Amino acid sequence: VIGLSASLDFINEVGIEKIYEYENKLTEYAFDKIRSINDLKIYGDFNNKTSIISFNINDVHFNDLAILLDKKNIAIRTGHHCAQPFMKFFNISGNARISLGIYNTKSEIDYFIKTLGEIKTILKL
Repeated sequence: VIGLSASLDFINEVGIEKIYEYENKLTEYAFDKIRSINDLKIYGDFNNKTSIISFNINDVHFNDLAILLDKKNIAIRTGHHCAQPFMKFFNISGNARISLGIYNTKSEIDYFIKTLGEIKTILKL
């Protein structure tokens, strides 16, 4: 309850419209950067999108990717995300996803993209 109150105070102080605008611009920035990576499949497009980007890298298991990113202090979610119809539609067992928020920055996205490149190099993809 105390945390919820602090969250509501933050939202009221910054403004929900400003938060939405910032997260939307940040997600668009991330989407454009991620889209430029070879051997990476994005599920969905930027239209009507929230601040979540789901993806897989060819020949890399999503859980392995999460472990390697964790070693660089990057946290992502992996698995089927309780979205089995989505997984069935794309014929996949799971995927990786990044979630962005008001607390993220472009430099963090750049670090994420750079780290994905390093992981691909390590795995010789």
